[in-house]
Amino acid sequence: MDLSKIENEIGTEEATDEEQAEYEQAYDVALRSLHGGEVAKNTVARVLNAETPQEGVANAVFVLIRRTEEQLKGLSDAVKIQIGEDLVEEVLSLMTESGRMSEGEVTDEFISEVVNTIYQKYVEDAEQRGTLDTDVIEQDVSEGAKAVGLDKPQGYAAMSNQEAQTRGLMQNV
Repeated sequence: MDLSKIENEIGTEEATDEEQAEYEQAYDVALRSLHGGEVAKNTVARVLNAETPQEGVANAVFVLIRRTEEQLKGLSDAVKIQIGEDLVEEVLSLMTESGRMSEGEVTDEFISEVVNTIYQKYVEDAEQRGTLDTDVIEQDVSEGAKAVGLDKPQGYAAMSNQEAQTRGLMQNV
């Protein structure tokens, strides 16, 4: 997954017709899922029942992406990234429009925490499915964070192997 290439392709004239069609289909499926009866209730509950609202939004978005990916029998990384961004906005709108959150709560820091949590969930999920390439993910996250002006996700999961080894966190890796 080359994040800079993906960011340049999705939502620009550089996206192929196939990528644009995949995005549109995935976005339609995700929105119908989000705003459909039980899923909307579950999304609100997921946000309200989490330890923090940021974690709740991240959980809800991650579940929606995975649900969409399963329904469509897979999604490209570029589409997952764009759908994830769009779904963060949709879930936050759902929460503010329903009066469960105030617009004042949604700050750049709040969104950064949501993105960090989604990243961590992606890593955990990829590890469980055996599809994790930590070096590529680390590079993509760093490049993506720089591109949008965010700090790299915090915590051990966000460290490169070299950083972790330097801090003595990994033995015999």
